[in-house]
Amino acid sequence: MEALWAVDEIQSNWFDLPHNAFMQKDDPKDPIGAANFTHDGILNNFQPDVFTISGFLRKKNDTTPFNEVAANVKVGQTLLMRVVNAGYTVQEYRIGMPTEVTSMDGYALGVSSSSYSRPFGLEVNQPFRLTSAMRWELLATPTQRGQFPVECRIMDWITLKELFVARTFINVT
Repeated sequence: MEALWAVDEIQSNWFDLPHNAFMQKDDPKDPIGAANFTHDGILNNFQPDVFTISGFLRKKNDTTPFNEVAANVKVGQTLLMRVVNAGYTVQEYRIGMPTEVTSMDGYALGVSSSSYSRPFGLEVNQPFRLTSAMRWELLATPTQRGQFPVECRIMDWITLKELFVARTFINVT
């Protein structure tokens, strides 16, 4: 069984901006020059108000779990979890069962000749953080039935202030 959790966030009022918002001139010889941009914009202050897991949306004050992306496995069945930070924030994950990290950013751990690369375990709810574009693959083999929480704290990338907590589950039958 496989679960893909791509967590992202959106500042919805950015969609209302025109194509050249906060530009004061277009200089093809210096397209990123400071003089080309105004200093009264909002693009330097990311304040997301919509949060997603694998395309399913929740508004900032909606605490409804993302049941649409819950993983369903049987006792003894191995679950591969692919987790990716698809946004601009820092994301801190906790998984309600023991897991083994087997890959980071597309590199399998323990398959090279290097003695510095090997899979490693995480205890129940042991936090791990991913920053923008980071991805991990984790394995878990549940030994008992139940509903096990998966939580992602989405935090401001500068202050680490909590912006939202996205929740889903691993359902084991």
